[in-house]
Amino acid sequence: MSIRVLRFMIGLIALVNVNNIYAVEYELEADNLLKLEISDSGPTRINLKDEKINNILMYPQNAAAVAVHESGFLFIAPREEENKLYLTVIGEHQTIPICSVMTLIQKN
Repeated sequence: MSIRVLRFMIGLIALVNVNNIYAVEYELEADNLLKLEISDSGPTRINLKDEKINNILMYPQNAAAVAVHESGFLFIAPREEENKLYLTVIGEHQTIPICSVMTLIQKN
């Protein structure tokens, strides 16, 4: 790799602000609701470890813009502030923990 390409890559990385990006891993439990925080400034990606998301059930339906990508990731963006959203995520293997209900709240 040439010095020129290396400098370009370092400069590009320096331009990207990664201070606002973070990842959190949660363990699903069949008996409890999982409380997640979603971004208030853009979409939040939700995925299941070692499994694709095939479908979702959401209530209320107009509280967020939600899309299941062909890669199996779920992208969600709030439409209203300070609103709770109840979401059931169904994975490709339809195992019990994956069908647990998750509560999403907007991050402050």
